[in-house]
Amino acid sequence: MVWTPQQTAAFLTYVRRHRLYALYRLIALRGLRRGEVAGLRWREVNETAKTIGINWQITQLGWQPIQGKPKTDVSDRVIAVDTQDCHRSACTICATEPPP
Repeated sequence: MVWTPQQTAAFLTYVRRHRLYALYRLIALRGLRRGEVAGLRWREVNETAKTIGINWQITQLGWQPIQGKPKTDVSDRVIAVDTQDCHRSACTICATEPPP
């Protein structure tokens, strides 16, 4: 199912205080896959250039999380984000991975 802009806005409004809001926003507005968001790393966030590198993904094989390259070669990319998304994403990643 593809959400309408109104459904997307309603969802983002509903989860705006959730600890993973920045990641939900990246999925909804930038088209990242769940595994790509799970694979984000500090070193891929460039707050100066306002970009995030999508170079890794985490998927699940049975009960085991597996880290690997994105699904396709085209999926290995750099996306532009606004200042707010870049900062929020960095803060969310900070909660799960120590900064470099």
